[in-house]
Amino acid sequence: MPRIPHISNFTDIEALSHEPEVEVIWTATPARINAADAVILPGSKNVIADMAFLRKHNWQIALDQYAVSGKGLVIGLCGGFQMLGKEIFDPDAVEGHRRECAGLGLLDVVTRLDTKKVVQRSDGTENLFHTPVSGYEIHMGKTERGADAQPFVRLENETDGAISESGNVFGTYLHGLFDSGAFRKKFLEYVSEKKGMALNPDIERPDFWRVKEENYDRLADHFERYTRVDEILQVMGLDT
Repeated sequence: MPRIPHISNFTDIEALSHEPEVEVIWTATPARINAADAVILPGSKNVIADMAFLRKHNWQIALDQYAVSGKGLVIGLCGGFQMLGKEIFDPDAVEGHRRECAGLGLLDVVTRLDTKKVVQRSDGTENLFHTPVSGYEIHMGKTERGADAQPFVRLENETDGAISESGNVFGTYLHGLFDSGAFRKKFLEYVSEKKGMALNPDIERPDFWRVKEENYDRLADHFERYTRVDEILQVMGLDT
């Protein structure tokens, strides 16, 4: 994964990092890209500045060659999705003084940032492996697909993201994509098959959304048991 300066939502790959067959490598340069089974571009708080960083460190050429070779998948999450497109416009200077820049050009999409932030939970079915996915969106602006891109996720009332014609480059605004157990398993199966290997069938691959909810419940139970909530509310003047 490119270690971009303005990274956000780096927990998007936490579920992958817990998989015993997976090694997640963060790197500022693409020196090891040819040995990678997949390259994931993370979210960004300043996509135009991070695009300049990628070009400075030769990611543009390396990612283009990697995608053309078909060695593995190239994935963009939120800001990473925007950077995979053709152009990024920031007419209202939402993220900085630069108003536009060219993207990596690996997806036929164009992004226009604006002052309205999208914040919502989203559920749907992705179009690569046809599995259910869940996550959340938190981003500025809107990305439009061109004729050479298909939607990545079918949501309840709309579509999200994009898949290239070759099928080995895709992006989405959906944070927590790899937390969805069914998608993560299919993704790992695809990568393993490309390497001529097979996943260990004895390893449990839980849905991390469920795991997180269980952990939140345990934390709430612990807090309720060992905290004098009534006295705290009384001090705050909120006792009933």
